Amino acid sequence: TCMLRVDQSKPQDLERAIANVQHPISLIVDDGSHHPDHQLLSFSMLFQQLLQPGGLYILEDVETSYWRRGNLYNYEYSYGLGNRHSAVEACKLLADFVNRRFLDPEDRNWLVASLLDVGIDPAAAAQVESVSFGRNAILLLKNLAAPAEDLQPVYLHHRCTSRGSPPMSQPPTDENPRAQTSAT
Repeated sequence: TCMLRVDQSKPQDLERAIANVQHPISLIVDDGSHHPDHQLLSFSMLFQQLLQPGGLYILEDVETSYWRRGNLYNYEYSYGLGNRHSAVEACKLLADFVNRRFLDPEDRNWLVASLLDVGIDPAAAAQVESVSFGRNAILLLKNLAAPAEDLQPVYLHHRCTSRGSPPMSQPPTDENPRAQTSAT
């Protein structure tokens, strides 16, 4: 068992702690300040640099993401339901990022920009295999292997036809959900 005691608000303290760990870490439980900014900074650094492949990262005490106003450990909180800078909302972006392969380039670019905006390193996000939400906790599983470069979109409907129908002349869009098929 290894317990790291660091100031989660200071990246240099996290770096020092990472440098002092001399063995693989398969489980990280973030039971620190409970401040969403600190939770996201710690996740970006510890998940990526310290957690071994296949390891589990647990963000606990995420209730502070729902606090509109509060104070804990001399930190002010001002988040609330739907605040995109809360740990909960940021991790919802990770759930989308796990499925980034299926996004079109514009949506993928928006997602990467959104991750950066909330303080999550996209390199750390690329190592997330799955995200689970539970009562007052978020569980993140790390990929077993380095992520393949899978950022090219995969559109399964592009080449699909149904029961011998000719392929669509254009893919469906929000404006045209039932694109016309070609009659050749």
